[in-house]
Amino acid sequence: MDTLHWCFQLDTEQGLNAKTIPIATELLSHAHCSIRGRAARLLYNLTVPLEGKEEGTESGCVPLLVGLLHDRDAFVRAQAAAALMRYILLSVARFVRAQAAAALMRYILLSVAIGWSEHRLQQLS
Repeated sequence: MDTLHWCFQLDTEQGLNAKTIPIATELLSHAHCSIRGRAARLLYNLTVPLEGKEEGTESGCVPLLVGLLHDRDAFVRAQAAAALMRYILLSVARFVRAQAAAALMRYILLSVAIGWSEHRLQQLS
């Protein structure tokens, strides 16, 4: 799994095409802590693009990652926290950017409308 981690850091699309997320999600419950931690690290790599987040949501990885925050192994906890951070923060950032873009568009449209109204009032005066 270490090799996959490095490969998917460079080419996430291949990991998504290979349907790695359901396998990594299943491995989050493995008995060996090294496997759990490395599975979480794979999910860290694979949930960068939106389609990875969607597939991760469908596979049920988020509740399992949350559960791993209480794992007895520090490596597992760290990898689960990193995967959740990337999963959540990038999703929130996209949502915030979308909200900011919508607010900016409303501002521009309102400014144009006000400017047009003021211009029109000046013409009528």
